[in-house]
Amino acid sequence: MEFPRHGAGHHGGQPPERSPGPGRPARGEPLAGCAGNSGLAGIHLHCHHHRAGQSNNFGVPSLSVHVLCVSTEVTRGLHGCNGMLVTLLMGVFSSSGDWYWWLLVPGCLAAATCTFLHSGLRPLLDPWDLPVSVFPFNTVILLYLSCTGSTNPYFPHHPAERPVAPEHSNNTHLQGLQLLQGVVRGVGQIYACEELWPSLLILLAVLIGSPLLCIHALLGSGAGLLAGLSVAVRCTWLYAGLSGFNGALGCMAVGGLFFKFNWKTHLLSITSAFLSSYGDIALSNLLGTVGLPACSWAATLTVSLMLLLTAHNLSSYRIPLGRVMFPETHQEAQAHRAGADMHSTDV
Repeated sequence: MEFPRHGAGHHGGQPPERSPGPGRPARGEPLAGCAGNSGLAGIHLHCHHHRAGQSNNFGVPSLSVHVLCVSTEVTRGLHGCNGMLVTLLMGVFSSSGDWYWWLLVPGCLAAATCTFLHSGLRPLLDPWDLPVSVFPFNTVILLYLSCTGSTNPYFPHHPAERPVAPEHSNNTHLQGLQLLQGVVRGVGQIYACEELWPSLLILLAVLIGSPLLCIHALLGSGAGLLAGLSVAVRCTWLYAGLSGFNGALGCMAVGGLFFKFNWKTHLLSITSAFLSSYGDIALSNLLGTVGLPACSWAATLTVSLMLLLTAHNLSSYRIPLGRVMFPETHQEAQAHRAGADMHSTDV
């Protein structure tokens, strides 16, 4: 296992903030379950010793939600997503070895804290129709790693490395096959998986859920690879997919999830991928000086800025949070409404 890794976002892409309601087409339910099982299998295949933490992080946020009397959000997975990511990253960065059960203690506290942060941030972001997304995860994991440190006697962790290549290194001798595999690994790094086969399973999960998001995930990861090559990051970052996962998140969020898909938003999604990737490299170089990872801050902030765009030719394609769903489902619903309007006009 190679350290450090600092994937996670969001998970795949930034999750929809609200369910479209009972009128949602039926195709989403079985496909979402199939995609979730495939993605979970990929995570377990790569890091089987974190299964206990993953089981814990789904339950604690849900219990916290009930305490806060917002139990209607439990079935949507909004809080379980942040809890899963923060506990997963705690296990990935831990230097205490496999099956270190004491991590369950800070894991429970961190997962519950994500729920409280989510509930506190939502009233602040709702007036701008912005998703809370993985802001809680990014905040809590940085606080945990900052509090414990790499020499903590109870919860030590591996310090994050800066992506900048050492002065004596030579990046001119790159292996093309590993670069191509790095594009796939960039999607797996969303859930801190750098091995090829688990990354393929996670990519399969995205494909089952939404082929359009799968294409944008690969495009975004490829954009992150190009961004890393352009600023000469270390080869291990390129091969492991660390330079691509923020680009994948940014590209998926804009390319059909929060915006209606067309050629304009497709170009905007590629722009978002490059901005997220360069932002991640900059933040990783900055936070790496103190041994902290940048996680998915770059993609989260970039997508939030994209959602705040006021230009009419782009903001008109924005999908309200209450209607966010799979891109294909949204296109089917839009086509159905257009057909119904045409039929009523004919009548």
